[in-house]
Amino acid sequence: MFVHSILDGSEKTGTVDVTLSDEAGHTETFTLSAGEWKRLNRITPVEHLMEADEDLYDRLHAAAERTITVREAAAMLTSGDKSASAIMHRLTQKGRSKEAAGYAVELLKKRGYLNEEDACRRIADALVRSKHYGRRRVRDYLISHGYDTKTAECAAEEIPDEEIREALTYHLTRKFRNYNELPIAERKKAAASLMRLGFSYQEIRNTADDLQQN
Repeated sequence: MFVHSILDGSEKTGTVDVTLSDEAGHTETFTLSAGEWKRLNRITPVEHLMEADEDLYDRLHAAAERTITVREAAAMLTSGDKSASAIMHRLTQKGRSKEAAGYAVELLKKRGYLNEEDACRRIADALVRSKHYGRRRVRDYLISHGYDTKTAECAAEEIPDEEIREALTYHLTRKFRNYNELPIAERKKAAASLMRLGFSYQEIRNTADDLQQN
């Protein structure tokens, strides 16, 4: 095979198309980002009509896969925060190699597009305000969506106590009015329900007492 053509559209599209051809006239085009193109040429300059051996073919293939995988990973973030592991999983499900998926994730982290700590804080805040979850439910939600345990726990612990009280008050005033006056059996069921939403028993007691006094 040989290098049939090199179409440098980096100034307009940010990519370079390299087309290889064999003696039978069969062609294959690889689309590389400008960065991948520069990286490729630092090893061996690619020139028009030069021979394309197996090594060059493999490097072009890998560079093209990294290019498209980075774009796919970035596109996934446009619909909302996602964990690195969730992006990795979706990319590999699409048929991308683990190497390309890992490269894409690390590049997005390096460029600041993928910050799991910030994402966890945003998600935690949204869960408390919209779903009225407690800290433990927030933590479990984050872990179930691919965030590591330590990051999830930190985000949950950073939720202000006032926001937790407001979330708990939401449930107490709508579902369990006069919580402290409920029969013991019903109060236990109410507490169990609230604890499943992520609130501690002490948080439930304190908030219920405050509501009763007010």
